[in-house]
Amino acid sequence: MKGAKTRFRSLTCGQDVIVLDVSGAIITPGFVDTHRHAWETQLRRIMPDVDDLGGYVTTTLMGYAPAYRPQDMYVGTKLAALTAIDSGVTTMLDFSHNSRSTAHSDQAVQALLDTGIRGIHAAMGPHFGDWDRQWPADVARLQKQHDSKLLTFRLATLPTGEIAGPIWPSAGGWHRRPGNWASASASTLSSALPPRRRSWPGSARACSARTSP
Repeated sequence: MKGAKTRFRSLTCGQDVIVLDVSGAIITPGFVDTHRHAWETQLRRIMPDVDDLGGYVTTTLMGYAPAYRPQDMYVGTKLAALTAIDSGVTTMLDFSHNSRSTAHSDQAVQALLDTGIRGIHAAMGPHFGDWDRQWPADVARLQKQHDSKLLTFRLATLPTGEIAGPIWPSAGGWHRRPGNWASASASTLSSALPPRRRSWPGSARACSARTSP
């Protein structure tokens, strides 16, 4: 930059410090990923040519998600965090919408802690299949049990009822939405969803309920 003054100074490093030669490189702060379903990471490439949201929902949320065990949550979430770090992402919001039990959530959280990534665990109950109905109350337990300076907790929600799933909490308890979701096909779900878009502006605002001051 014309007219700019650059000052250099020597840094003294201890013997245990890793020194990297970054000559000719650009150093930037870590990137932030604001929306990732980390538990699904091991499902990569199962449907490379999916052409609508309905196909994704029926394959992943209706098909694979109900079969997930707590250890599967750990594997997917840890793989997501490690690949994020490898790509220069140092902060990741994990939209964990397969929180079937306290054990499922604990394993997802532990995976983030084990990688050392700065993260946000945004828990949400699953769309389909059996689960313990521990969400959303369990988020408070997670925050208390997994106290970490690198990890915070949020409630994850979806912007519209059409993609929120068949069962949802309300003031009067758990509410079942109209329709036969259990036997819904990809085409049926697609017709119930909003018009297809190249971007979904509501998803960026999905995690809005804070559990800490």
